[in-house]
Amino acid sequence: MKLILSIALRNLLRQKRRNILLGIAIAFGTFILILTNSFSHGITDTMFKRIVAITYGNVNISATENGNFERQIVHEGDRIKRIIRENNPEVTAVQEAIGVFGQAIGNGRSDIVMIVGVNIHDTLAPEDQKNMEENFAMVEGRFEDLEAPGIANPLIISKEKAEYLNLKMGDVVKARFRDINGQNQAASFTVVGVFQPTNFFMSMPVFVDQKIVKRLAGYKPYEAGQLMINVKDPVKDAVIVADRLQKLLKPGPAAIGCTIGCKVGPAPALVLPFKSDTVSLKLCRKELPLVMGAPDTGYSRTGAVISKTMARESGLSLGDTCVVRYSSKYDAEEGRLKFIVKGIRGDSVLDSRIILVNERDFYKAYYGNLPAFLPDSLRTLLPDSSFKVLDAIPGEWTLLRRISSSEDLMKLYKEISKNKWRSTQVSVSTMYEGASAIIKLEYALNLITLVCVMVLFCIILIGVINTLRMTIRERTREIGTIRAIGMQKKDVRNTFIAETVFLAIFASAAGTVLAFIGMRLLSLININAGDNPMAMLLVSGHLVFVPTVIAVIGYNALIWAIAGATAFFPSRKAANMSACEALRHYE
Repeated sequence: MKLILSIALRNLLRQKRRNILLGIAIAFGTFILILTNSFSHGITDTMFKRIVAITYGNVNISATENGNFERQIVHEGDRIKRIIRENNPEVTAVQEAIGVFGQAIGNGRSDIVMIVGVNIHDTLAPEDQKNMEENFAMVEGRFEDLEAPGIANPLIISKEKAEYLNLKMGDVVKARFRDINGQNQAASFTVVGVFQPTNFFMSMPVFVDQKIVKRLAGYKPYEAGQLMINVKDPVKDAVIVADRLQKLLKPGPAAIGCTIGCKVGPAPALVLPFKSDTVSLKLCRKELPLVMGAPDTGYSRTGAVISKTMARESGLSLGDTCVVRYSSKYDAEEGRLKFIVKGIRGDSVLDSRIILVNERDFYKAYYGNLPAFLPDSLRTLLPDSSFKVLDAIPGEWTLLRRISSSEDLMKLYKEISKNKWRSTQVSVSTMYEGASAIIKLEYALNLITLVCVMVLFCIILIGVINTLRMTIRERTREIGTIRAIGMQKKDVRNTFIAETVFLAIFASAAGTVLAFIGMRLLSLININAGDNPMAMLLVSGHLVFVPTVIAVIGYNALIWAIAGATAFFPSRKAANMSACEALRHYE
């Protein structure tokens, strides 16, 4: 083998001009392939690290109400954060995402902004902290000034936005926006800092202390808009954490433990919701027949049903209005649930102390003032899996299925709008699933590049074949000589294949080096994209190239394999020549 390789290298150097021209062509193809792949991967890296990861998190937990995607609210924010931290060692940070779009009015100008709540006390991993500092480099002021005492609603704004609105440090900016309840709000803020974003997309947010944004947007202290979760290794850990949370966030029963007035005094009761879709209402009417009232009225989108025993002991009858009070989990004041009795059922299936209320009225009270945990005396009344009617009783929230792509997310949104669930719809996803379109963009760019370069290589390799045939023709007598002194056919074949592969190796190595030099030079060019959306692909006005070891090695290996395969057939033909015929060859 050593002899074959040395002969191949010697022959490669014998025809320098011809091989240099072929090598330049192969090097150029390698240069284009690696450069474009690094650029497309750089786009993905920029979008994920500097936009998606900051606005979405590595893993995201979001919740909507009544199919209204503008009402993003996780009611049990503190509880879910505790679940995340206690069960996921891969998690480095859990942040609340609170933000509202509004119209900012500066000095003579106005513009659209997104008011984002920031908790400066959030603990981030060193890499996440570094990314934040790079993406939002402060020009004036500090992020800590968001809690500066004696300043009304401190605000930090991007340099571009401040210049457009004619704002400077200490100026007052007014903003109009809608809170999560759909009500118009207005507030004044004081500029205490200016930052320079590395990306055009990040010039839209203005930052305000999270507690202030929560109050202005209508959130309660224990609620969150979304929960953004950062993990140690997003590529490795994000899907694992999301799948684990999907199991951990399985909803418990939505129940309100309360008291109801009876003839002998207040008596404990348990209020459960029933779904208002056609299938669930039909199930309730079948499994829980009414002894008084019409089934279509009792089990309806506005119905409420009590037991026969409760009606007798409380003195309630059809058409009566009942208000029950219950202790709150977080708020100091008691919760109230008001309903009209529209049906009276028997006592045989569910406990007589259970009140069934349509989900619309139930969840309005439930989410408005979350009830305290049920005492054991009432928890035992909850129906178990043996009750068929359990399918018609929703939980404390609806856990949506895991999505696989952006398209799947859109299908899920349509499903939510169609079903009109009254319970909060909670979804768990990773940034790779929620922003799969970016991955598809990279895949499409790489595929287009690969196809174009492969066409180029086909043209180049036609030249390789012709050159190899010409070389074999010129060396016919040499082939006859080495065959006559004992070289085997396979050695002759392997010599020519090795010669072509060596040419491909040297040329692709040169193309790879040129690609890295080109990436370095192109990344130094400062591009002023202004307000062009293409500026999202830049970092501080520069192109980003992110080559990967797998891609570089893979593309080089592919080129070597193609070169070797191309040389195989002409080389085999040369090896199959008769030594006598080869020696008689003359040109």
